[in-house]
Amino acid sequence: MRTLYETTKVLAGKRKNTEMPVKDAEGNTIFSQELQMTRCVEHFESLLKRPPPIEPPEILPARNDLDINCEPPTLEEIENAAFDSIDRDTLRKLLRHYDIPPKIVTLIQKMYDGTSCKVLHEGRLTDSFEIKTGVRQGCLLSPFLFILAVDWLMKESTSGSRNGIQWTLWTQLDDLDFADDTALVSHNLSQMQDKTSTVNQLSGSIGLRIHPGKSKMLKIKTEDTQAITVGGKPLEVVENFTYLGSVIDHSGGTAADVRSRVAKARAAFKTLDKIWRNRTISTKTKIRLLTQTSNLPCFMDVRPGA
Repeated sequence: MRTLYETTKVLAGKRKNTEMPVKDAEGNTIFSQELQMTRCVEHFESLLKRPPPIEPPEILPARNDLDINCEPPTLEEIENAAFDSIDRDTLRKLLRHYDIPPKIVTLIQKMYDGTSCKVLHEGRLTDSFEIKTGVRQGCLLSPFLFILAVDWLMKESTSGSRNGIQWTLWTQLDDLDFADDTALVSHNLSQMQDKTSTVNQLSGSIGLRIHPGKSKMLKIKTEDTQAITVGGKPLEVVENFTYLGSVIDHSGGTAADVRSRVAKARAAFKTLDKIWRNRTISTKTKIRLLTQTSNLPCFMDVRPGA
């Protein structure tokens, strides 16, 4: 399949420029390679070497440890093993809070102690610098550690309040989470502001933060003009936004999502236009290529309400 993809890309004449300019803190482009290397170190140090939170939360350890086997792995387990800003001290407390045995917590802590990093820029490595925050990129354990932090954050921010939408007779839906993306849901803007402020405050206590510029607000079937703020900055109100590939708009329906999916299918089909027009490639080969790389129903021009 990889070979088929590469061949199709060459025949379609698609080329993607992956080079990005390096800019300083004021947004000015840096042309000197030495200054670019220095700027890379400054940028990643600001992300990975943040000081701990001023007022870290009081996270109590669990009364009992989870029943986890802490014995050395068997030979079979070894053979079958498949081989960014959260505060690490807070992470250790969260592990104990969720009943993780002290032995495993210590192993994880030792794995992170004294870690350093170098930035690869145009084939050259910068000087190393210490990493004090975040989880390891590409590590199989990292998603689990981050999920613990997000789970605790949302559990604490929604505890004792009813600011979500009614899900069942006795339960409410407060949020939808995927990796580091979180969608907060509420019945009205007052509840949404209260929930957003609480999440923002607790996020800072564990080393995370809400980015006001990347956060959006979508109002569904309401005329209320009240703004939602994060740290005093109002969030942008949008008519629609995409979450996990699905388009959600202010009407609350699925028409916008269907139109988006049809448009994406058309665009994907159009990128192969050179192949479809190439007379040296047989029709049989073109059909095989289409059936191997595409989901045929995606190319049907189906419109909502048609």
